[in-house]
Amino acid sequence: MSLREEQHNQKDFNQELLKRLDHQQEYIDRRLEARHQKLDQFITEFREVKRLEAAASEEKKWWKFWKYRL
Repeated sequence: MSLREEQHNQKDFNQELLKRLDHQQEYIDRRLEARHQKLDQFITEFREVKRLEAAASEEKKWWKFWKYRL
């Protein structure tokens, strides 16, 4: 194998490796974006649940109604 052939083979190999790295990075970026979206959705739902719990705890309980009526 000549030096030119080896250089050509190495160049082809490097280009293929760069393509694989690009695909891998795209995959990682897509997975991270999906993870961030799920995390944002979870945080939003968690805050809504906490807000509803806080609102429910502020409502007067039925037994407290009689406490103030007497």
